[in-house]
Amino acid sequence: MSFFDDLGKKVSEAAQLAAKKSSNLLEIAKLNMAITAEEDKIEKAYAKIGKQIFAKYNSKVEVDPDVVSICEEIKVYQENLANLKSRLMDLKDVKLCIRCNAELDKSALFCPKCGTKQEKQSQEEQPHEKQHDETSQSKERVIRFCSKCGAEVTEGSVFCQNCGSKIQ
Repeated sequence: MSFFDDLGKKVSEAAQLAAKKSSNLLEIAKLNMAITAEEDKIEKAYAKIGKQIFAKYNSKVEVDPDVVSICEEIKVYQENLANLKSRLMDLKDVKLCIRCNAELDKSALFCPKCGTKQEKQSQEEQPHEKQHDETSQSKERVIRFCSKCGAEVTEGSVFCQNCGSKIQ
């Protein structure tokens, strides 16, 4: 019987050891997640410090000379980004609303999302009339018109792009 008693004892010890290791693995996973969360908070705080320093630099407040070159680098990146976005807008033949930054057709006088009147474009900035090829439109769309001015209304618009009236 001693053999079976020893075997039972060893099985019991192995089960306890496995349970302890399983518990440890769970605790390790929880700690790793907590560590990652704290590291993420630190990275966000670093970014916040950087944004505050850059805001001071932009406001012409004196900043540490060690970070001036980095701020100048960021300015170059911002200019590059603005140029890329401008080129993209030109290719898409759209402009941004002066209030809500929604993309609008360049000829829109009012934003279809917020209804804000847009600044008039000079003659050279205005888009040329496009020729529409009836066969190129593969899907049928419902054409809506403004009840106030009769202009065609872009699908999904809340306001008329021509007169700014709320679409019913």
